[in-house]
Amino acid sequence: MPSGTFYKDEPFDDTYPDPKNITVGKSSINGGSGNSDGGGVNNTGPTPTMATPYLSTKTWPALPEATSDSSEEGSSFPDQEYIRLLDATLLFYEAQRSGRLPSDQRVKWRNDSALLDGKDAGIDLTGGYYDAGDYLKFIFPLTFSLTEICYGGIDFFEGYVLADKTHHLDQMIRWGTDWLIKAHPNNNTLYVQVGVSEVDNNYWGPDTGIPMPRPSYFVSNLKPGTDVMADAAAAFASCSVLYREKFKDMEYAATLQRHAEALFSVAETALPQQTYQTVIPAASCCYASTGYLDELAWGAAWMYRLTNNPVYAAKASHYISEYSKIEHGSIILPVTWDDKTGLVYILMAGLTQGTAEGVQWQALAEKFGNFVIHAPKPCAFTSGGMYYCYGYSGDDTSVVAANAAFAMNLLANNMDIWLKNNKYSTNMTNTLENETRGKIEAYRSFALRQVRYLLGDNPEKTPYIVGVHPNSPKNPHSSLAAGGRSTDRIDTDPLNEAHILLGALVGGPDKNDRFQDLRSNWRQNEVALDYNAPFTSLMAYQVMSSHDPPPYATVAAGRPPHGVLVADMPVWKLILIIILIASILFLTAMYIFYYRRSDIHLWFVTLRKRLQGEKVNNHHHGRGSGGRGRNSGPMSATTTFDEKRQVRSSSSRSFPSFRNDGEDDTISGESYDKWGGGRRGSLPLEINSNDRSMIGGARRGSLPMNASSSGGRRGSIPIMISINNTDTTTNTSTATVNTNTANTNGDIEVHETTETTTTATGGFFGKAKSILRPPPLTVLKKASPEAAAASGKIYDLESAPGSSSSSALLLARQSAYPSTPLTPPTPMTSSGDAILQPAQSHY
Repeated sequence: MPSGTFYKDEPFDDTYPDPKNITVGKSSINGGSGNSDGGGVNNTGPTPTMATPYLSTKTWPALPEATSDSSEEGSSFPDQEYIRLLDATLLFYEAQRSGRLPSDQRVKWRNDSALLDGKDAGIDLTGGYYDAGDYLKFIFPLTFSLTEICYGGIDFFEGYVLADKTHHLDQMIRWGTDWLIKAHPNNNTLYVQVGVSEVDNNYWGPDTGIPMPRPSYFVSNLKPGTDVMADAAAAFASCSVLYREKFKDMEYAATLQRHAEALFSVAETALPQQTYQTVIPAASCCYASTGYLDELAWGAAWMYRLTNNPVYAAKASHYISEYSKIEHGSIILPVTWDDKTGLVYILMAGLTQGTAEGVQWQALAEKFGNFVIHAPKPCAFTSGGMYYCYGYSGDDTSVVAANAAFAMNLLANNMDIWLKNNKYSTNMTNTLENETRGKIEAYRSFALRQVRYLLGDNPEKTPYIVGVHPNSPKNPHSSLAAGGRSTDRIDTDPLNEAHILLGALVGGPDKNDRFQDLRSNWRQNEVALDYNAPFTSLMAYQVMSSHDPPPYATVAAGRPPHGVLVADMPVWKLILIIILIASILFLTAMYIFYYRRSDIHLWFVTLRKRLQGEKVNNHHHGRGSGGRGRNSGPMSATTTFDEKRQVRSSSSRSFPSFRNDGEDDTISGESYDKWGGGRRGSLPLEINSNDRSMIGGARRGSLPMNASSSGGRRGSIPIMISINNTDTTTNTSTATVNTNTANTNGDIEVHETTETTTTATGGFFGKAKSILRPPPLTVLKKASPEAAAASGKIYDLESAPGSSSSSALLLARQSAYPSTPLTPPTPMTSSGDAILQPAQSHY
């Protein structure tokens, strides 16, 4: 391969540069010797050592010979590999050129292309840059890219001087700004797009067969695109500053300034103010803007930098204030082509140092800086250390990290200048100086960490710059470089990329630091103008500040193997999450079993008794009998309640039937056929209660004889009652009575009772507690002689005073002596009524 030429049409293999052949200077960056007569950089310093733990049979293709017309001298000997990287990033822009290529084009595999652009509109729109891996032209990402590169050129111009790359920086910027001038044919019109995605996305091939049509789209004072006009004004203004202050080209600087002033004026005055895709729907495919206030602030800040007119400073402050109130409030967002607020803070803080406004801008800049370096939501650091923002990094992780690093270097640079200017100020205390230096160090450390990650210090051991290392991406998503012809087989046609797109920063890895080197994976492997823009400025800064080689210099060829991902997550992390969840569940269970052990015991006992009762019901079906033998054996009743707390059915016989005449078979006086589902010989039970305060605690199988008693003596009437409370819905109730006999006092004597059980909603423990919740007090109301004669009952059962129970059925029957009236205890009221309390279950 001839020296001094760019990559030919050969696939990249395992070649790698020989560190001994890397020199710096105008005469040779390709292996020659001699000092530069343009940049003032000598090559007498030590050659950086670079580990080469693998064998290479070829030498890395030499970079083109560097030229420079700058006479400024550098201050130190830079690392030579960063010089190569800076040159490579500028070469990427040469590979993206559209139109008729110049004679000094260094990327020789490119061809003249898109020579009819603008013809449909009657203007010349040839030239400029293709946006990404396709053949579309968009102003919105182009203007932001140019502004970032000109901003970096102003602040880090020394890096371009040290690398002897000022000439190539000039060429790169002019190729973009010359086209912007074409796209702004008059004060009121700006062309913002050439080509349409529906056509372009169906083509995968070289630049010699770009499909038609390629329509041209514009905004104007009659159909405004506020955001894109203000952003273009920022590009013209920033590059005007660069040409005026660094390149000393006053004529070109003045031309750029005229375009900046005209565009910013239209952006402010053309109504309605709106996003440009409102009038250019075709732009929504790729670069739809979310708002225009940040672009207006961005444009105003650069107009202030260009003119030093305080009116623009006030405008920048106004638009940022409106942005905060209308668009995002106090939320801080990462820097992207769509949001420039972080850079506005930094730019204005640097421009207003020493003023009252400067204090406010510096506070905003440092707030943004703290947001970046600490990475709060929606941002975070990946396991490998990359700055990642959810909702922003999904399609281009590399550029989000690069933009953040670029912004932090700018902020640190501003603060360093402020320290130098105020070093001898009476207000400069040691504490303030140390605090400021600590912030500067934090910002620069963050930026360096991101640069090192992008250059190979990452889990993939991959520099995400094409062509600088064997582990670099070999299959960038680029129609220009791939050399294929089929949109269906872009990964395999051809197997190897036809051309090496040297210096292109690809989209980058995912949130798990994983990278897939496939052309079809455009999220991770596409290239774009705005990807390389911050990275180019970062490399200029690295030339200024770094004397060590980039991380990939010590990385062996070959990416490390990785574990399996499950649900987009490493297996070890998934196992850890499962263990944590299991531990939480175990601790929760232990807490429940320990602190609710009495309730759990109650629940199990109740369940066991219910199962025993069901078993009895399944085995004893003698008509009119509850068991084997007279007055023996279990007799059970199951009562079902619905939501309205009404008894609906009664299954299985609970008490033996003593009447065969079909007359009333219930104590309450309600007829048998009013109850649904019960067979003769069963007794339904309905108890509705909303009050627990009147409940006493009677012992098992007893009935208290007076109101003051908490428990009755054995041998009294047991009343088994299930209740419905306001917070539960009772489903079933079961009562089992063995043998009933009458004592000499006429009381009913029960020798064994199976307590009532209920199933209630309201939670696991709510169900268990409702099982033994005592019913409310009831009153055994003395009936009138006429009612007693008619019903055969001397007493009726009613709710006690203070109880909300609507009705109750006494679950008892004079089985031994049915004709003997029930004798109540001593009356507790003047009317002869007695208060009865149901027996309480004991387990």
